[in-house]
Amino acid sequence: MKIGFTSSPFLANKLLAVYAVAITAVAGGVLLLPAQPPTPNVVYNLFKVGQTTADQTIVANGWKPVGYACQTATPEQIAQGAGSTVCGFKYTTASHNIITNAGIDWLACVMGKVLKCSSSVTPQSGNYIAVACLSAAPACTTTTGCPPTQLATDTTLANEITSNGFYNGANRWAATFTHTNGTATYQMANTFTASATTNNICTSALFTKTTAGVMVFENSFSLTNMNNLDTLAVTWTITL
Repeated sequence: MKIGFTSSPFLANKLLAVYAVAITAVAGGVLLLPAQPPTPNVVYNLFKVGQTTADQTIVANGWKPVGYACQTATPEQIAQGAGSTVCGFKYTTASHNIITNAGIDWLACVMGKVLKCSSSVTPQSGNYIAVACLSAAPACTTTTGCPPTQLATDTTLANEITSNGFYNGANRWAATFTHTNGTATYQMANTFTASATTNNICTSALFTKTTAGVMVFENSFSLTNMNNLDTLAVTWTITL
């Protein structure tokens, strides 16, 4: 908030009065600032193969255009004959996750090394990333309501995309774990390669197992459509 006055012989008194009010407000525990949203900690990088300019529909959905680029092909792209390098247009978006009630139980169990955890929160590595669309994959035909409401009581990721939408033989993909000693964060990351046109993708989650298990964290992001061989790189930063 910025306050100013025009030139006046009473200017100094007015400024002193504003300062006094501000100090009183702070001393009284009142913070006159707008509520700050959580810092985005889940980053998504979308790569649209063969696209040379920004698609304004994608931008309107909340994606920030990065620019045309060429990058090393994923193993799935190479297997489909795309060559060792693919070119296209890059976009990025980021948002903050929620932690589920089951995720809180799981964290307490793992961090506290509790031996008598319930079967639903038995310590397992929470390093499997899933993504989902608005309706059953691979059609994902629903186009409104993204992001869907996310609740701490959620235990599954609605309309989770399986191998019908991405190259891989599992429902979820093991993430790459990175951590720098002495820091209070760690990262979980994976790049998804589309195996078919998959529309209206806008949620993701971290699970403890490839199937079932505990959904620890849940997140929503800018709506996107993916065509065959497009990639979506997801990076979670978890603060301890």
